[in-house]
Amino acid sequence: MSKINFKKWICEKFNCKRYCQDCTGEIAKAVKESQEDCNRIIRKRDKLLKSEYDENVKWWKQKYNDCMKDKPNPQPSKAIKSLEVRDGKFWVNGKATKLYGVSKREMIAVGSGDCTNVNYKYADIKKAILNSNINYIRVLAGKNLAYFRKEVEEYLDNGIVVEVELFDAGNLFRKYQASQVDTFEATKDLPVFFDINNEFLAEGVVDVVLAIAEYVKKHGGICSAGAWSGENGKQLSQEFKSKCNAYQVVSHHMEWTKKSLQEEMEAGKPTVMSELHTRDIDLPLAKTFFNNAFTWGCQGVNVYPLQNFGMGQDSKFQDILNFVSNFRTEQEKNEDL
Repeated sequence: MSKINFKKWICEKFNCKRYCQDCTGEIAKAVKESQEDCNRIIRKRDKLLKSEYDENVKWWKQKYNDCMKDKPNPQPSKAIKSLEVRDGKFWVNGKATKLYGVSKREMIAVGSGDCTNVNYKYADIKKAILNSNINYIRVLAGKNLAYFRKEVEEYLDNGIVVEVELFDAGNLFRKYQASQVDTFEATKDLPVFFDINNEFLAEGVVDVVLAIAEYVKKHGGICSAGAWSGENGKQLSQEFKSKCNAYQVVSHHMEWTKKSLQEEMEAGKPTVMSELHTRDIDLPLAKTFFNNAFTWGCQGVNVYPLQNFGMGQDSKFQDILNFVSNFRTEQEKNEDL
């Protein structure tokens, strides 16, 4: 079999007239030129596409900015999703937080219509609180527990820690107040803490408060307890503490002195002055006590305005709110430095 002349065969195949000449260099050159032409076309197309893309991005950005220019910048959610107590502090959404409060215990019961013997409208008080910079209220529930829960949830959604009062040994016959068990069951799944007794005052209540403490702890709730009023109340509080360790927060009402407050403090438990009321003191003195309480080691203070509580002309409530709001702003600014 004769040997095939591939060069001749290729030339004939492509109708080349220069039989058997070495034209591979020219072929390579032609291929290279064709490739370069292709690359030029690709680069031109890429440049065109990028230009179109940049124009589209620019157009959509302008469209978005035009749409959003009259709308406020979205703010991060203030909603309280978790509340813990450890290392002597409150932890709100995982962050150590001090509580700066102003509230009236029965105010939500006023809103539900359960409590009527007051000189203010709940809607006015609620609006003022939600427009303020406080982050703590202390409230009790009226008989309408569905309404109470809804209101508590709204305060939580607005970044306000809620202390729910379950029992008041100083007022055992408050007819409009829901029972301690019903109140707890209505709110136990919310990130709140429970004041198991407003304050020790009357005889014969220690065993009742002990039972409430054990019930709340058994069902996973956070308890505050220990507040007292009067010498007899102080003795009852000491008796309770000697028998119970089911509470995680120490509450304090009287007396408003460094010695009294620090005597009540317990290792690993935050202390709250949950009822700094304005019945017997004026606003300047309330401001002094408020500042002192944090200086002396409190993790939370709640001002309880008892006189001129409404939002009328003679009300001091807005003044108190403004003071506490500004106080919180300054305190947290200093903590960030």
